[in-house]
Amino acid sequence: MTKLNKLDDYPDILKPEDLVRLLGFSINSIYRMLDNGEIPGVRMGGHWRILKTKLVGLFESQGLERSGQSETQRSVEEAAIGAYVKKEMQDLLNRDLLSDNEIDNLRSIEYCRDIFGIYFAVIKDYDRSIPISEQIKVGKYNRYWKTVFADRYLVCSQWHKGHREKFLVWATHVRTSKN
Repeated sequence: MTKLNKLDDYPDILKPEDLVRLLGFSINSIYRMLDNGEIPGVRMGGHWRILKTKLVGLFESQGLERSGQSETQRSVEEAAIGAYVKKEMQDLLNRDLLSDNEIDNLRSIEYCRDIFGIYFAVIKDYDRSIPISEQIKVGKYNRYWKTVFADRYLVCSQWHKGHREKFLVWATHVRTSKN
C-alpha cells in the first residue's frame, strides 16, 4: 500500500480513516471532532465525508500553508455553484447515471432539503404540452432552469455557495456507487 503523507496525495472527498493517517489522531478523536464541528464534515448514509477544500480552509484559518490544489478543486472553486450543478446534472442525466430510486428522491422536496439544504425538488418532469415559462415557476418566481435535461427533466436553479459541499458529496457518491 502506498504511503500517503501529503494532503495532495488524497482524494477530493476524504473518509475519517484518511484523517487518521493524515493528521495522526485516533479514529475516536476524529469522530469526536467531526461530531462537535471541529472538523467540517457531512454525514451521508450514516458515513462521514470531508471535503478536502474544507480541511484546507480549516488549516488556512489556523495560519497553515498549502503548496497547491488539484485540478478538480480549482475548477469547482472557480465555478459558480449554479453553473457547476447545471453541468454536473446534465452529465448525470444524459449519461443515465442516476437510478430510478435517485430520480424519485430528487423529485422529493424533503429529500432535497435533507441532502442539499435546498427547499425545492431538484428535478421535476418536463411536460411538452405546457409552456416551459410556466413550468419553471414555483408560485410567481422562476425556480428551474429553462434547459430541458435529458429531454425529460427540469432542474432547480436555486443554488448558492452554501450548497456546494453537500452537492459535491452527493455527486461523488452517485458516481462512485454506479461503478
